[in-house]
Amino acid sequence: MTNQTLGNVAEPINLCILWIKHWLFWIVLIILTPFEWLYFWGPNCSPRSRAFIHLLKITEYLNVKPKITEKDFDEPVPNTHYDKMLLLRKKLIRLFDESLHTCHPTLSMDVEKVKIQQVKIFCEASYKGNEKSFIIHTFNEEVAKTQKHKTTVLYFHGGGYLCGETSTYANILSPWLYENNYDCVLVDYTLCPYITPCGILKQGSQAYNYVVHKLRINPKHLVVAGESAGANLSLHVVLETIKEGNIDEVPSSLVLFSPWVDLTLSTKSWKEVGPDVVLTDNMCRLGDKLDIWDQSNSLTFSPLFMDLSYLPPCFVSWGGDERLRDEAEQLTANLKSFDVEVVQDVQKGMFHAFTLFHQYVPEGRNSLLNASRFIEQHQPTCNAQYK
Repeated sequence: MTNQTLGNVAEPINLCILWIKHWLFWIVLIILTPFEWLYFWGPNCSPRSRAFIHLLKITEYLNVKPKITEKDFDEPVPNTHYDKMLLLRKKLIRLFDESLHTCHPTLSMDVEKVKIQQVKIFCEASYKGNEKSFIIHTFNEEVAKTQKHKTTVLYFHGGGYLCGETSTYANILSPWLYENNYDCVLVDYTLCPYITPCGILKQGSQAYNYVVHKLRINPKHLVVAGESAGANLSLHVVLETIKEGNIDEVPSSLVLFSPWVDLTLSTKSWKEVGPDVVLTDNMCRLGDKLDIWDQSNSLTFSPLFMDLSYLPPCFVSWGGDERLRDEAEQLTANLKSFDVEVVQDVQKGMFHAFTLFHQYVPEGRNSLLNASRFIEQHQPTCNAQYK
């Protein structure tokens, strides 16, 4: 038997073996192993993620301030059992698996019978800021070539300025972006503790200027959006543009999901509403113990206490049962007092940043649909739809 014949026989056998290994891996992962296995020892877990989740666990068992260094992000950490990590364990595993393994938008809300259509997502440009390089991603460039005026969404991810990656958000946002034919720019800004809060805001402004001046996106067709800390950063970026006197470069609108705008954590809902599957006690304690925000910084970087004059129309969405609901309500009231057009979207019974789970909760889908309608009102050429 020739080598060529052996090769022809071996190839399908190897493919079958790989296929079996793939499904066995996920069966064991989802059914037999705890949730943290994916993050501690999974192939897609970065050292930063392992260290971060380990520190979350430390804050649960020990009421001490964890000392975080670069070494913590470079070495694997002990496997710690999480029997009560998240209520949505299996669904979250599937969500992050999709986010890390594919760049395809899901065109169906039924995750068991999901229809996939391949859309090219690629690195458009790399921009070197003063603190660190960050990568800009865009969606659907081939579609953009056929449309003269296409809406572009500049999206800043959340994560308390401690965590979050564009690779995850790319797939989470893909259905919304694809169905509405939006282009999108995602920014990998540097995370604490490797950068100061001022540095993060500076990188956000650099990204905005890059989109407007280098990518030459018309601000009239630009939407700035984000959730949680990303909504905070979105507000800061636009306010900084206004402060510099560049009124003609202000985007058409702001879309803010579960905005974190009171870093002093002084609202009643923050103190009284319990943790949920996203904004956990561990997450909150870790941010507090790392001393990222001192008292003066908390006030300085809280849009709730700022002059909001001249902001573009704002869409503000939040969950009725989340910790940040009071500050979201106060933000909408403040926007109105500064004569800023604002549309509020409250989804009853929802937790923090629920919009990211639009594949699993209808309220998340409704919020995105309402955001699309809002964008359409300020984007005459945009055909908003989210089926």
